[in-house]
Amino acid sequence: MHVLYFDLEHGSQTLGSEKHIADMFGYSVLRPASWDSFQHVIGQLYTKKKAVVEKNLGNLVIKEEQESVILRDNSPKVDAVIVDTFSELSKKFMRSLVNKDTGKMLLQDWGKLKNKLDGCLEFVTQIPGVVVCNCHSKIQTMDDGVNKILPYIDGSTKE
Repeated sequence: MHVLYFDLEHGSQTLGSEKHIADMFGYSVLRPASWDSFQHVIGQLYTKKKAVVEKNLGNLVIKEEQESVILRDNSPKVDAVIVDTFSELSKKFMRSLVNKDTGKMLLQDWGKLKNKLDGCLEFVTQIPGVVVCNCHSKIQTMDDGVNKILPYIDGSTKE
């Protein structure tokens, strides 16, 4: 099995050495340092493909446009993708949006954060094969006293 393992917060240390991971997964562990670096790697391996599929609904033939994510022609075989963790990937993007002078994000940046994270999740979940996205979580107590476990992702993507 050929597994792409994205280690975004150095958790691979618990799995063993670089060589052990490469032997176990078939590929070396990948450690993109930024959101753009992660996007670049994914973009080198995968692309979106549109197709029109005809479906019969009674006597009517419906042409439905579908979009899927596929490996690029020159890409190596990939059976599974692991993103460890999506929480850290979201923080990497958030850090790129923070104003260097104030240390804060502008109001419109929160919309960018949601849009990019949602788009990334949509893309990654369409990757063929097994996809595992680890995510830290936090407990939020609701008004009725019930605890709800939420993904530890800033912005409204966690909803």
